[in-house]
Amino acid sequence: MRRSNIIAWTILTIAILLVAAFTVTVLWIHPDDWASALGGVLGSVVGFLGAAISVYILFDLQIKDETARISGAIIREVAEFSRVAVGNLHLCEDIQNKRVSIPRAHLPEIMKASDPVVYPAVADRIGRLRSPQHVVAFHNRIAQASVVVRLIALKYPTWPDMHPDELVTLANIWITVCQLAAQIIDKESSALARDPEIAFFREHIAAGLKSAQTIFPNVPAFAPMEPNP
Repeated sequence: MRRSNIIAWTILTIAILLVAAFTVTVLWIHPDDWASALGGVLGSVVGFLGAAISVYILFDLQIKDETARISGAIIREVAEFSRVAVGNLHLCEDIQNKRVSIPRAHLPEIMKASDPVVYPAVADRIGRLRSPQHVVAFHNRIAQASVVVRLIALKYPTWPDMHPDELVTLANIWITVCQLAAQIIDKESSALARDPEIAFFREHIAAGLKSAQTIFPNVPAFAPMEPNP
């Protein structure tokens, strides 16, 4: 439940109690006792309001603490996946530069990425993050890369080497994965800004993207963003 809904329900409840208390006071209390009765009612309402505020504060602190833990877990998982993404991107560069030759049938095993653990567990709470759409896109792109790799492996089984267009397509996906990882870490890692491990991964991603841009400068992922009309 959103905090705005909690506040609205609290105000509505207090309003209902005030109306009910006032009605009972008017109908059932002798006029000479109205002052003391109203004082008691107001005291009860103030006590109730204080309890409601306390519950709201505790609930808000709990939500913030849980969001911080989710964010930290997501960042660490994204950072670990980015290590795989940068490695696969370097492999694309080596293939492009003819430093290595990998049969297409072996690509699924070489570029295999593990299934995420944290992301599925917190998918229903991903909206609490600063960049939920980037997290979703990050994992979707990794899944897309796995599909593309399998398709490349199945296509032209008697032709061992990848076509240049296939390599560019694959490199573009891994570049996008790295870009999304950088955006997630930059937006979500305020609490982990001093974590040397996260800082290392962020620098590793930046170096990987810089290297890839020299090898694949014309891929769509490096195209300049068009300004909004």
